[in-house]
Amino acid sequence: ATFKLAEAYLQQALKLKFGSALHSLPPSEFRPMDGATNQPLAESTQEVHLLAEAKGHAPEGAATFEAVLNQEAGVSMILISSFEGEMERRPNVIFPGESSRSFPLPFAVEAPPPPAALPLVNPEPGLLGFPLVTLGLGVLLLILLFGWLRARRLRRGL
Repeated sequence: ATFKLAEAYLQQALKLKFGSALHSLPPSEFRPMDGATNQPLAESTQEVHLLAEAKGHAPEGAATFEAVLNQEAGVSMILISSFEGEMERRPNVIFPGESSRSFPLPFAVEAPPPPAALPLVNPEPGLLGFPLVTLGLGVLLLILLFGWLRARRLRRGL
């Protein structure tokens, strides 16, 4: 139940900014941790923090993003970025109504290349410019010639 409440809070309080566009946070996975040591919970834990991890896809062309905390969030937020499992040693704290520093995306998201145009084919010169048309016309002329000759023989009674 705590994780569901935390998810609802994050969806309302935190947005991701790519360029000038705000996007909702993808669904998060939560891990409770000791607020004093940032380690897993122990018998001596007095303050619990929830570490939220969200994974999603960046929009095309995005190279960086910022976390934007809603003015009505009510509490500050500590962001810890990581790359390939290595956590950054210095957390980024943002207060309600503020944005984080810009975080580079590990891999720039490039727009897909436009579809390649089909190359124009310059046919070799020939009768009407197309060898197949030339061949087809030749066959048609032969059929007409044989038909004309046959009709002529029939008229002569041969």
